[in-house]
Amino acid sequence: MQIPFIVKKNLTDLEIKNFDNRFRTSNDFDCSIRENVWRRHQTEENKSLSGWNKVDDCRRRLIHFRDKYDVIDNNFCLIDAYIYINLTLPFDEILSVVKLLETNVEVEMNIHDVHPEDVSANRKYPSDYKSLDITLCNISHPIEVKKRPWEIFKTGIRQKLSKGNPIRIKKSELNNFFPAHIELGCGPSIEAGIPPLNYIHDLFAIKKNGFFNFELGINHLWSNEWFSKTTFMQKCCLCANPTNFYFDLKKLIKKGDVIEPIFNNNFDGLSKSLGINELCLRQFDSTGVYPNYDFDNQAKSLIVIGSHADRRGCQASARKKGLKILYIDPEGYFNGNQFTPYPLESPQTDEFVLNLASKDALSL
Repeated sequence: MQIPFIVKKNLTDLEIKNFDNRFRTSNDFDCSIRENVWRRHQTEENKSLSGWNKVDDCRRRLIHFRDKYDVIDNNFCLIDAYIYINLTLPFDEILSVVKLLETNVEVEMNIHDVHPEDVSANRKYPSDYKSLDITLCNISHPIEVKKRPWEIFKTGIRQKLSKGNPIRIKKSELNNFFPAHIELGCGPSIEAGIPPLNYIHDLFAIKKNGFFNFELGINHLWSNEWFSKTTFMQKCCLCANPTNFYFDLKKLIKKGDVIEPIFNNNFDGLSKSLGINELCLRQFDSTGVYPNYDFDNQAKSLIVIGSHADRRGCQASARKKGLKILYIDPEGYFNGNQFTPYPLESPQTDEFVLNLASKDALSL
């Protein structure tokens, strides 16, 4: 497999402009880099998802995925690809993974003992457990990048808020929340034709039959087929056009009802194509620690649109600031004519919910 890998050939003038707006540096963050870390391990604390049954259940699956993009000779290209996988499993399960991968000469593998100082869990591993490190990359990466998933692991299991009994409001009450900061989730991006983030979850097989997946779970590593899939979302981000939602957002900013920057959980950067100042929350994934965000003193609220579980540090900071928090979300989706409920996870009793899709949220 050769890198650079051409994702899209012969870009139009608009696509070149989209790249400059959406993939260049924004608020000191290099938006050409797309990075994810997924950490899954078995503990009693998460037994409903990890299948933990007894103290010897200590399986772990850690994935660090990092891509970088650029335009070369008028082609949209993947120029740097990095995948690191750590599996900590009973030795017979480790051998099954090695057998699966040993025909791929490009895969760097290393089997080793689980060290006592292993930061993934504060416990003793059974003697039959081993760790397998799998690394695929086209260039050497600094030690800071290699340490990143382990530093994130130190932050522990993500704690869920207990859902309260939020106040349901009507769209006619929306003006009561302005001026406001906005936090965007997947909703507006999906409406623009960009796959939801669970597209990547499925690609990396984060879950299997509704539970955490501790197997390798990834097929066709480092092949043309693999890169066609891993770059598909970025291709969509390059080609998508802002929907009416983003134009409504721009109008509210000009009016003074919405305060910049926009806090965005997504990679697409669509708002930047309309000159909207955007802070990409994904940049803080590299540490797993989310800062206390700066909110304008004139803001009454943080309005969270189309976001379920992502980046709750922004909402936590807004609570500390004393802002009202309003979630705009239909709390479900249509599969054909069938509506499937998908309740919000984190609204508190003193917070607000407006059940609307993103496309209907900001048109006043």
